[in-house]
Amino acid sequence: RERILAAACAHFLEHGFEEARISAIRAAAGVSNGSFFHHFPTKDALGAHVYLAIVADYQASMLDVLGGPPALVETPIAIERLIRRHLAWVVGQRERAAYVFNASRTEWAGLVREQLNALNTRFLDAFEAWRLPRVEAGELVDIDRGTFIAQLLGPTQMMCRRWLAGHDALPPDRSADTLVACAIRGLVISD
Repeated sequence: RERILAAACAHFLEHGFEEARISAIRAAAGVSNGSFFHHFPTKDALGAHVYLAIVADYQASMLDVLGGPPALVETPIAIERLIRRHLAWVVGQRERAAYVFNASRTEWAGLVREQLNALNTRFLDAFEAWRLPRVEAGELVDIDRGTFIAQLLGPTQMMCRRWLAGHDALPPDRSADTLVACAIRGLVISD
């Protein structure tokens, strides 16, 4: 299963989902037809699971920034690290980021709904474990989680999407200082 996912990810990134061929993925993974179709009955199922694996990698990278006791990292520094990590992941994993941003299909949601919901729940719970104590301590503005995340990563996401789509020639991490400053200004309560 893991060999198939790795081969599929590489093949999708090189050829695109539409042009990808199951026979080439199966050969690269070194598995039989039976073994392949036992794990992934359709190309869409495979595409959805590759999507899921990339989302899991991104979320793990972001959660790594939030690891450790909250008191160890000052709130503005944590915000800066989150934004810079997001930018670094997208720029460093350009093809994988583009796959997640551009290749997800509506039908995939049903194929991996439970797994994606579990990933997102784990991610959001960990994020809340970082955010809520800071709200209660009066360090962060007290707004709902969705609005907070939109303020924190929304502008960064927008710049990443533009770059991945080819609308901006320069990578979005060139604007990291500005994105960090704006997020801190909008989310951190100054003394």
